[in-house]
Amino acid sequence: MKTIPQTFVLLFCVTFATNSGLAQDSILLNRSGRGSTILGRITETSKTDITVDVSGDPQKVAANEIKRLNLASEPGGLRSARNSVLAGQFEQAMDSLENIRGERSTSGIIKAEIAFYRAFCRAQVALRGSGDAKDAARELVEFLRENRESFHYYEAVEALGQLALATGEYEAAVRYYDELAKAPWPEYQLKARSLQAQALRADRKPQEALQRFDEVLSSSINDAQAARQKAIASAGKAACLAELGKTDEAIQLAEQIMASNDPTDADLFAPCYIALGTAYRKSGKTLDAALAYLHVDIIYFAERDAHAEALFYLSDLWTELKHPNRALEAKTMLRSRYGGTVWAKM
Repeated sequence: MKTIPQTFVLLFCVTFATNSGLAQDSILLNRSGRGSTILGRITETSKTDITVDVSGDPQKVAANEIKRLNLASEPGGLRSARNSVLAGQFEQAMDSLENIRGERSTSGIIKAEIAFYRAFCRAQVALRGSGDAKDAARELVEFLRENRESFHYYEAVEALGQLALATGEYEAAVRYYDELAKAPWPEYQLKARSLQAQALRADRKPQEALQRFDEVLSSSINDAQAARQKAIASAGKAACLAELGKTDEAIQLAEQIMASNDPTDADLFAPCYIALGTAYRKSGKTLDAALAYLHVDIIYFAERDAHAEALFYLSDLWTELKHPNRALEAKTMLRSRYGGTVWAKM
């Protein structure tokens, strides 16, 4: 009896799977264990969910539950880009997307995925200080115009808010975050209010920002995601209190947050040190203020907005402390790394 060559068997299996419709989309959810992956065929998308045909049974999956998609017929470059985005490697993701620019696809969802990741990655690169934030914003707006029912809708809106905040367009940032607050999920709503408060604080409206932070803190929602948003709101509140001249209260709150959290948590510690720097600066404690801002410059420099703010004040504080070289270093770094921000333009 003759043995069938393995290459023939493999070819037969691939052909059979393709012709039988066995190739499926894969949806990885934001949870572990059994049921964390759904296999089927995506038939419809909207701002809030996608519909998946699972063996003839249509199932809706909420957009906030989706961690990653793998589409059956997507180009390899898209899959590579998506993995790079999850790892925070946005430049690498852009390279992968560039490699598929010449490919054509008849699938609307694949085209939408490619368009989203191109715009989203460009925004993230701009937020890191490389690239034009306004050009990135225009690309995101174009994506939303052409893909109004994308399940990436609220991700794109949040990114637009971040870009507006980074370029000093605070009223636009508040509007984008107001749109984000329309998402049907409580954690998105809390995050949107906290982001609005941050934009108001940046716009020199600490009293209005404080009210928004207090709205987040007074929420009755107490799950893990809400607790996270409340912690971030507390840090923002400390900064607002400092700007309003309530320096002792601001210092006490900032130190309380830092004492009960992991110092590697930059989202919390960067605004806490900004709050301390502001409080000490308002109190005339120049050296203490410089040391607080220096924590952001040395340890939490990855937090773009906080780092730009810290450098701005350090350039003045080092001058007051008779360290002109350090003042020049801070000013030079601010202009070279964050030249498009309000802090650099000030």
